Amino acid sequence: VYESITVCQASKFIQNWLDKLLYPDRLKFESAVQSMQYLLSRANRRDEIIHLLNDVFPNQIGAEWGALKLFPEPDVSPPHTTPGWSTRLVAGSAALGGYWLGPRQAGPQFDGDEVKRLNALAGQAALALAYSNAYESLYELNKNLETRVKEQTEQAISDQKSIAAYEERQRIARDLHDSVTQQMFGLHLMARGLKKSAPEDFKEKLAELENLASDTLKEMRLMLDQLREASGEEKVDFA
Repeated sequence: VYESITVCQASKFIQNWLDKLLYPDRLKFESAVQSMQYLLSRANRRDEIIHLLNDVFPNQIGAEWGALKLFPEPDVSPPHTTPGWSTRLVAGSAALGGYWLGPRQAGPQFDGDEVKRLNALAGQAALALAYSNAYESLYELNKNLETRVKEQTEQAISDQKSIAAYEERQRIARDLHDSVTQQMFGLHLMARGLKKSAPEDFKEKLAELENLASDTLKEMRLMLDQLREASGEEKVDFA
């Protein structure tokens, strides 16, 4: 068993050495695929995934170009191009679009093993895109909910302020009626009573005081009516 393990390790070492010497493009390709798998596992935004597949990955593997088209775009390769490889992106039962890679700028075209790796990478990309769609939909939903909660909260605060203002008007109206209005009414009656028995030179002054108290009482009652009948939307000059 030990000899078998040793032979296996030696074979891998020799194969890796030969690959480095004879097939540097293959090792570069495998490294690029591993790097892209890591980046896709961490991506959660659609524009980030599109950038990785259209720009980063083709450059890493030496492809002339890369093109990712997501529905509702037409699922066809870019015009006037000859793809070196292509596939459809499917997550579960949902088709998301298509992905094309142009031929290598130098070196051999994609062989069978590389095509398998590309297909596996495309499957991961489809899952990442499906996740990004769900993530962005959830983000928009949360954003809309936050906006609605903010609007409802502001409306509730506005309603509370309107109710508080209305209750304050009612309190002021009661206080004015119970204090100032009653005192003004008493002043009016006192001036009228004193006028009957006052000397002639004071009767004119008491008559003016009676009329002033009467006019003030009318204005006070008018203001009380306005306070009681004002709605929550109206602006009242309390001063």
